Amino acid sequence: MTQPASDRELSAVVLEALNRLMHLMSGTATEVDAEALRQWRAANPAHEAAFRQAVRLRRLIRQTEFPPDEAPAVARSRPALLNRRMILSGGIAASLATWFGVHPPLGLWPSLAEVTAEHRTQAGQRARLAPAPGLAVELNGRSALSFADEGRAMTLIAGQAFVSVAGRPLAPITISAGPEKVIVDAGSLDVRTSTRETCITCVTGSVRRGVELLRAGRQLISTPNGSRILIADLELATAWREGMLIFRDTPLAEVIEAVNRHYDGRIILADDALGDRRLTGLFFTDQIGTIVNQLELVLGKRAIHLPGGIALLG
Repeated sequence: MTQPASDRELSAVVLEALNRLMHLMSGTATEVDAEALRQWRAANPAHEAAFRQAVRLRRLIRQTEFPPDEAPAVARSRPALLNRRMILSGGIAASLATWFGVHPPLGLWPSLAEVTAEHRTQAGQRARLAPAPGLAVELNGRSALSFADEGRAMTLIAGQAFVSVAGRPLAPITISAGPEKVIVDAGSLDVRTSTRETCITCVTGSVRRGVELLRAGRQLISTPNGSRILIADLELATAWREGMLIFRDTPLAEVIEAVNRHYDGRIILADDALGDRRLTGLFFTDQIGTIVNQLELVLGKRAIHLPGGIALLG
């Protein structure tokens, strides 16, 4: 009986499949190359499985490369006539570099805004900031934040932060995150933001959002489809400060987002449908390295481990 391949062997096969796929899509492939790929896939069931994983990964990357309303005009024009040599030269390369700096595919590297932020943490790192009297900020892993107006305004560019405002003479404090902007006179709140959603949880005191008042125990969730205010689970929202990640019937996409703030690498869901799966559990951030194995057991799916600490799940 054939023994299952190791993770390292699987990674090598997937990379080979991805290379073959990219060559086939490069515009320089011949019928001979296409036939060679067909034979390679048919030679071994592992090759076919790896090819499907490569197609899935390529589809994920394509979905994040150029949204229709944001694609560089040069890249939209005459795509069939562009080849690798042209793309890697001149203005097209500059357009790609600019766009990828703003929208890194799958979050595989920090955006330009994150890199240039005043304060930034790495995976698993937390930072405590006291930018002004009466203001305290705790920054979670893989987060970026900048201050302005002598500490009276802050912008959470990415990640998560816990903010405490003691009151005057510093207050009010303006906090921006994603599409949201709130004002705090006195109190504490947890703020997290990503391309998926922005969440502001009022822990103590109150938070002003325009004419709305977000009181303690309430949570504002803002997505590209709109916003809503819910009753907050304060233990869940702030557990990261105690080195824990608590999930209660939480969508897997949100779980992966939280885990990646502490995971030394990047976990990527290869199947979008998995993102809606619900998960309940408790994880300790100092033991987060084992979470991929735990997710494999829960989901009944095996992860493919790629170079750079990337785990492709699904």
